[in-house]
Amino acid sequence: TVTPSKTGLDAEKKLSDEVVARLKAMDGRHVDVLVCGSIARSTHLKGDRDIDIFVMLPPGISEQEFEKEGLRLGKAVFRGHKWEKAYSQHPYIRGTIRGFDIEIIPSYKVERAEQLQSAVDRSPFHNAYLLKNLSPMQRGEVRLLKQFLKGIGAYGAELKVSSVPGYVTELLILKYGDFIKAK
Repeated sequence: TVTPSKTGLDAEKKLSDEVVARLKAMDGRHVDVLVCGSIARSTHLKGDRDIDIFVMLPPGISEQEFEKEGLRLGKAVFRGHKWEKAYSQHPYIRGTIRGFDIEIIPSYKVERAEQLQSAVDRSPFHNAYLLKNLSPMQRGEVRLLKQFLKGIGAYGAELKVSSVPGYVTELLILKYGDFIKAK
């Protein structure tokens, strides 16, 4: 099966809720915390243990303050756990807690896509769109497409893989309706 077990789903939810609550309780410039990615949309594969948490910062702060605050919050989450600084358009912190790979990603909290200040600012919009539009049946179809692509070595957004990212699989299923039509 490609669908995570109830036990696995419960463990993911418990940990992501704990990390979100911890971040929300911290002093800082952040104005919101949001779980994004396939776990948030329930389109992840069984065995995938990646949690993407966006720390939303006000759009008026400088890029330097944005990076500094994002890194500070990320490091605080992983105190006592293994972590590293990673880079996209800007640095962020990723690490492992209880066997889950977690990324703490700073993002500007913008109201409209026209106000984007960093490349990751679009992720909350992607998340909201897919949460609203993917049906429960289509979430299962996304998992089938991801597993198929993984099986032929064509799945993953990381630079070393340079293949089809998860977000694209979700859009394909949304457009075509199911795995058979999308492949």
